Amino acid sequence: MSMRGLVLGVVLMAVLGSHSHASAGVDASAELQMNVYVQPAAFIALTPSTVNFFPTDPALPTPGDNPVVCTVRIFQGTAGQSTVTAQADGDLIGTTGTISCRNVTWHATGAGFVDGFMCYTTPQPVASFTGPGTRTGTLSFTLAAGDYAVDSYHAKAQFLLTVL
Repeated sequence: MSMRGLVLGVVLMAVLGSHSHASAGVDASAELQMNVYVQPAAFIALTPSTVNFFPTDPALPTPGDNPVVCTVRIFQGTAGQSTVTAQADGDLIGTTGTISCRNVTWHATGAGFVDGFMCYTTPQPVASFTGPGTRTGTLSFTLAAGDYAVDSYHAKAQFLLTVL
């Protein structure tokens, strides 16, 4: 084979090789839109959910047997407002009489929490916050001094977290 034939053969192989059946890579893509819709949401817990009073001297206020921890979790915008209120379902009722629910007060600790008293006619402020997050406060309850008849008295209070 001559030099000219060899060069022609190499060129033919190169040309034919470039049109061979070897597959070339193919790319395709698709787009995914991701959305997160955070709606205002709220969670509230009272731990423990019972407070007991054991008065021993009618001239002295009686502290509750344990502080109550109020924990709230709030989903809202950074400028959103939320409030916690408490409202008794009525006065404390016994078999021989009643004790005004207003005789039950609380001292609050924790950012946004405030001192207050129970009332059954109007919700009373317990706390207020701006923005999302988890907040914790402690409520220490006290029963006012008084000449209460010997009995067991009971009432419930609703704590309401409102996200505006």
